[in-house]
Amino acid sequence: MWSQIIAASWAFTACAAAPLLARNFPAGQCVVDVKIETCGDFNCKLDGYHRIDAFLTQRIEANEIKVIEEGKEAPEGTGWYPAPHSAHEGVTDQGGPTLWSRRDYDLQQAGKVVDLVVVRPGRWANSTEDFVRSSVNLGLGEAAGAVAFEDYREYDSVSSGWIYLEYTVAGPRDPITDVQVVACSGDSVGAHCGNELLGKGWKRRDTDLNGPTANGSHIYIFTTTQLQTNRECVTSLKVVDDENDKTVSVNLNDGTTGDELYLEVTKARDEDCITSIRPIDTSRYFAEPWYDVVTDSNGQPADVNAGIGSADPIFIYTSKLVERPRKEPIKLSFSSDGTFRIALFSDLHHSHHSAICRDVPEQIEADCSEEYSFAFMGAVLDHTEPDLVVIDGDLYAENDRKQDKTTYPQLTDGAIVKAIRPIIERGIPFAVTYGNHDAEGSLLREEIQRAMDIQPGFVGSRGLNQLDGIGNYKLDITKSKDSEDIAHRLWFFDSRSYTYFGNGTNSGDYGRVEQSQVDWYSANADASINAMAFFHIPVAQISDAIGLNTTARIGVHGESVCPQGNGCSNTPKLDDPYVSLFDAFVNAGDVKATFSGHDHSNDYIIEAQGIQLTYDGSAGYTAYSAGDANYNREMRVIDVAEHGKTVSTFKIIDDILAGTVHRNESEPIVTLF
Repeated sequence: MWSQIIAASWAFTACAAAPLLARNFPAGQCVVDVKIETCGDFNCKLDGYHRIDAFLTQRIEANEIKVIEEGKEAPEGTGWYPAPHSAHEGVTDQGGPTLWSRRDYDLQQAGKVVDLVVVRPGRWANSTEDFVRSSVNLGLGEAAGAVAFEDYREYDSVSSGWIYLEYTVAGPRDPITDVQVVACSGDSVGAHCGNELLGKGWKRRDTDLNGPTANGSHIYIFTTTQLQTNRECVTSLKVVDDENDKTVSVNLNDGTTGDELYLEVTKARDEDCITSIRPIDTSRYFAEPWYDVVTDSNGQPADVNAGIGSADPIFIYTSKLVERPRKEPIKLSFSSDGTFRIALFSDLHHSHHSAICRDVPEQIEADCSEEYSFAFMGAVLDHTEPDLVVIDGDLYAENDRKQDKTTYPQLTDGAIVKAIRPIIERGIPFAVTYGNHDAEGSLLREEIQRAMDIQPGFVGSRGLNQLDGIGNYKLDITKSKDSEDIAHRLWFFDSRSYTYFGNGTNSGDYGRVEQSQVDWYSANADASINAMAFFHIPVAQISDAIGLNTTARIGVHGESVCPQGNGCSNTPKLDDPYVSLFDAFVNAGDVKATFSGHDHSNDYIIEAQGIQLTYDGSAGYTAYSAGDANYNREMRVIDVAEHGKTVSTFKIIDDILAGTVHRNESEPIVTLF
């Protein structure tokens, strides 16, 4: 038997005035209950609850959350409530870890309530910003076997046996009152570095400042929000090379051949306080909305790995946001001539480091990097001037690092700043779906969604809690900016990552849109409004070899189809497993066209039972193209006209050897409906 954690009703507005014991809050307001269900397969479900897709090796049933070890007393302090049952599978109520939560009415009034609970594989504490980790391992521990990627980071919950409950608290952020830098020997286990501080209420930012292959100490930044007696807070940071100016004595490049660098910390009393410090491992500095980069003595963005040729650049970002910004809703509407343009990109495959380009002409191979992807996306956006940008999955993926041809586990926060950068720079509204690679790195889908939610221009949503997946939502396009009449609709679905056996291991088949998502769509579809649907992994009916298609193929079929619920085959199964999404589209009658990525070398359009099934192609230079070195990276333009009555599409290619970005003139502009 395997267990999964299931939590209900969270989002980013606080349930400030009511006790968390109640269970009648509106969906999407805050966490009101946490449960663990044990089941024999991956389809653990509980009505009204959202499933967190991480397996536990022990059972828990069921503001601040703590897991208390077997035989230990309740947490210190008042206001703690225990879960009603044992947390250990197969033992009595007196055995095993127990889950406790604290309910403080004054904190709830201030909006300080738990708003996201996750279960994270791996032994690293405080994996991402804002998360608090319970100290009790819910897995099997080291007895489960060797830990993958021990020298850097590992994520495999089943093989490692290290699984922790983590949560975030909504409401105003507390000011950071102190900063420490801890150096540990490069021969030590980095995950254990500074553990003594964690027991004293400090948080570790989870990026090793010496980065992979730096061959020095493990260097970590620790922060605390515990108020000091003089109530001073941290107001600024600077990276300095003058030992006389240093505040924190630890050399940020300790044990390496890099420059001696130190952190200068400035404090003041309760004013202009820093509330967030984020070191980000990335190929170079990228501006981040709502964040400032820590500079050096010359006022330039400070690379804390300066002088270390073997390591990635790492930049430290700070923010003084007290609360996550509340954005005004962005209204999508047709222009005065009844048109609306969508720029559709798929499979960018950005990594935090500078990755090797794949399947590119030998003339550009030596110089090629993700900069080519940035240039292509920017040129397209400037040329097409879209009303909306859609990235249809696989924004991020692990790739070989260019400087040493080694693949390191993906640090997703460094990749996020890349994938949406050209869009944010131009101030264009954008939406995303998530692909099978997006949550394979350091961030879970929930965390990626939280990062997206605060981005300027993002119009997507995490969707209803009780649905499978993250990012099931619809966007309505009104007839005009002054009208509320819906003229066209865009549906977005999370097609997940992979399918799993009962023990939590990957079956080798791809994910799918589950029945809960289909039921939500069917209940809200309106045949009187023309619609299109976006999801990363295509439905099996897109194959031209299974006898369902009624039109000739337009575009290139360059590799096997790898559809939802299946492996890769041009003759996928339609009934084992049965994926009901396509039939739901046929029955509802609103969706006239679908768009999917995933299979990079397929960019064709084909009709099945009156619905145009469309491949996006691939826009990323660090993504494969089925071994074709002459493949031009491409994207798709979707033109909606006559206030949603008709839609046409064409592809724009990056003709890299000719040095031009232009429409693929070898194919006609296709009228979808």
